[in-house]
Amino acid sequence: MKLFNQKQSIKEIVSDMKVSVDNMSFNINKLCVINDQQLKQLEEMSSILNRLAGDKA
Repeated sequence: MKLFNQKQSIKEIVSDMKVSVDNMSFNINKLCVINDQQLKQLEEMSSILNRLAGDKA
């Protein structure tokens, strides 16, 4: 798949690239939110496991 058509103007190419960068930025931000949620869940599980381990001691 060609990234750019030879008939496209520089302005069109730059516009297309901006859309691509904006989409990547959106997806990166979405992944960061998911990562933060997973980290919070891991911290909660760690806390629960530590409490369980303390109860058994």
